[in-house]
Amino acid sequence: MFLSNHRHEIWSLDYCVVPTITFKVLYVLVMISHDRRAIKHVAVTERPTSDWVVQQLREATPFGEQPKYLIHDNDAVFVGTEVQRFLHGTGIISARTGYHCPWQNGVIE
Repeated sequence: MFLSNHRHEIWSLDYCVVPTITFKVLYVLVMISHDRRAIKHVAVTERPTSDWVVQQLREATPFGEQPKYLIHDNDAVFVGTEVQRFLHGTGIISARTGYHCPWQNGVIE
């Protein structure tokens, strides 16, 4: 019931890993909204850091266009103090999934 009532206020955040033709690994950060399953932001990096994730969150959430809840896994980059401080400062409620439970964030997985 909660998800159906609040899906317009929920976004999910996660990485996917893409190998290149030269055997490098790129990390693709994707943010998607639950109401229409619309992709809100995509960014690519070779080395994700907490500062980089915070910058991507700033770009994806201009004033007035931010979710109330952000679902993410327990990656060290997401649960770091910089990201959590940014989310708290903007009023976004961080909702972490359980360890080894990708089905709890099925929209983005």
